[in-house]
Amino acid sequence: MNAVRLAHVSPKNFADKMMAQGIETRPFFMPMHMLPYMNATSTFPYAEMIYRQGIILPSGAHLDYCDVQLICDIIKANL
Repeated sequence: MNAVRLAHVSPKNFADKMMAQGIETRPFFMPMHMLPYMNATSTFPYAEMIYRQGIILPSGAHLDYCDVQLICDIIKANL
């Protein structure tokens, strides 16, 4: 799994632009303390920031060098 933090770009807008070009992304995982059934009273600012600003990029053994290069080029074009 390759995750990045998009501090100055909306992850939702970035994901929409990537999907429009055929590249699927995923939102970052919700921190455990924010799950409704946890009933947590504590806050974890860094976990919450990464959740809000993070996005997971395509990865896996099925990607060859050309796929990775294409994904990188599309990421650069959308930042």
